[in-house]
Amino acid sequence: MALTTRHLVLRRWQSADLPVLQTASADSQIPLPQDLPGYLATLQQDSLAFALCLPCGRVIGSLRVLQGAAASLPLRFREGEIACWMLPQERSRGLMTEALEAVCRLCLTRLPFERLYYCWFSSNTASGRVAKKAGFKLLRTEDYLLPLSHEVRPRNIEVRERCGGTDT
Repeated sequence: MALTTRHLVLRRWQSADLPVLQTASADSQIPLPQDLPGYLATLQQDSLAFALCLPCGRVIGSLRVLQGAAASLPLRFREGEIACWMLPQERSRGLMTEALEAVCRLCLTRLPFERLYYCWFSSNTASGRVAKKAGFKLLRTEDYLLPLSHEVRPRNIEVRERCGGTDT
């Protein structure tokens, strides 16, 4: 499944996208697993994992709707958690907001999701602006233990819900 927005094409991940993951893993703000080929295989099998591409085809980021054990939150049936990142040179252009809005519309109007969560670290105020612009509302702030570094950082959990059969 592919989605098209004004400035982006959101498509399935492909084997040829591995160099983008390697570039992204060099950024300390993009926590990717060490096994990038294995991670890419996981993304390729996930129907709600999108490579964010410019119209020219260049991959500039990722947006995935996590469910079940893949999520960092204890999710209920028909809930998902958004996981996303953008390459540094593409940030602050509104592209992640555009992608997030498209995926929210898909999940909350065409798929049976009732609720989507978006988590962001309190120190990453740009992610907070993305959440707000995409219609998410703050649910709570909590201390979160980072799995790889064992560092504890405050993160905000925001929610966007289906309302009366239509997306809010």
